[in-house]
Amino acid sequence: TARAELHKLASALSDADAERLVGLYAAFDANPRDPFAMAACDDDGDPVIVLSDAMLRFVANVARAESLDEANGSRRVEGYATFLARAQNADARLLPPPPGFYSADRPETTYEARRDGAISFVLARELVSLRRGDLVCPHPTATKEHGDDVWTAAEQRRALETAAKLHPGSPERDREAT
Repeated sequence: TARAELHKLASALSDADAERLVGLYAAFDANPRDPFAMAACDDDGDPVIVLSDAMLRFVANVARAESLDEANGSRRVEGYATFLARAQNADARLLPPPPGFYSADRPETTYEARRDGAISFVLARELVSLRRGDLVCPHPTATKEHGDDVWTAAEQRRALETAAKLHPGSPERDREAT
């Protein structure tokens, strides 16, 4: 889903942006603890947007809760936030909602659309950083290399160092991503 959403977003870029961001792809970090998304450059100098497993699970949990809230007039999103605030430990894997959380009178009908939209926004938010030149990758290439399928620990370390230099968040960038 994330790869398909990134492809949709990238296909809407201007020709100049598409040329600068040639080789853009999504990579996945198996980190189950830290829900993150980041724009980065891989070890070959290609632009990449990295999503952690925890971020994908978090997005899925919130999307399902929103869909159930819509169908049932409930407040599951708020309930999940309260649950995380009380029970989540900083160095533990991201907690899923508690047992019975997803039971409801009426089933959700908008889950996939909400999940895909949320993933698209998370990707778009990072794509804005690349498009705006907050991060410029040194050697973008349209050629997909064998190593592009694996996000290495060394790539992650470099990306985290670079992420500290990128903007911490900006309503302007959020509006553009939307």
